[in-house]
Amino acid sequence: MAGAAITTSLTIAGDGLSAVPDADTADRILVRSADEVTLVDLAGAKITHFSTWDRSRRLFSVELAPDAPRILLAAGAEAAALTERLDGLLCLALAGDALGGAEAVLAMAIEYLGTRRQFDRPLAMFQALKHRAADLKVALETATALYEASSEAAPLALGAMKAHCCEVYKQVAEEAVQFHGGIGLTVEYPVHLFLKRAFLNRALGGSAAFWNESAGDAVLERTSAG
Repeated sequence: MAGAAITTSLTIAGDGLSAVPDADTADRILVRSADEVTLVDLAGAKITHFSTWDRSRRLFSVELAPDAPRILLAAGAEAAALTERLDGLLCLALAGDALGGAEAVLAMAIEYLGTRRQFDRPLAMFQALKHRAADLKVALETATALYEASSEAAPLALGAMKAHCCEVYKQVAEEAVQFHGGIGLTVEYPVHLFLKRAFLNRALGGSAAFWNESAGDAVLERTSAG
């Protein structure tokens, strides 16, 4: 198993075999559920690429061969705990990706505002644009503080944090495109790539709707138990 490439799904809901990154180059896939976590050989698997709006990722659906060799890593309560931990790490990774992307595209937009001129003045001199940029910076810093305080949080809190960070990413990327005007959606400028990745990040690892429903179920469960 030395040197083997291992991948796993970037989804939480579902069978765990969709949205698998770089599955065509992996040797094994980590399949997780509440009952067991197994490392499955991809030999003989049906691997299907599906296109997304975000071209910065290569995602696949995977149909495992029925007789594929597999190694049981955990079962029962241990599998549930490991799956929960993996899902939490997935949320942390996606939130970190979102915040890094938001910071990069905001810096790109602010630099553009300082160089693009209108009425013989840089766009950065217009008060309305300065206020919008400042609001985005505040939203980004707040989300970053939440992220830094959430590394050891419970899975549900990590999911909520991920959903918030991804929403901030989308907001910043949308405004960055607006700051650039029409050219923000052209291939000559990369800001639209950040917007596309932001939208996919919102869906991966559980959407905001998924985590809102999970939080509601948890509250109802506590209420019933009380």
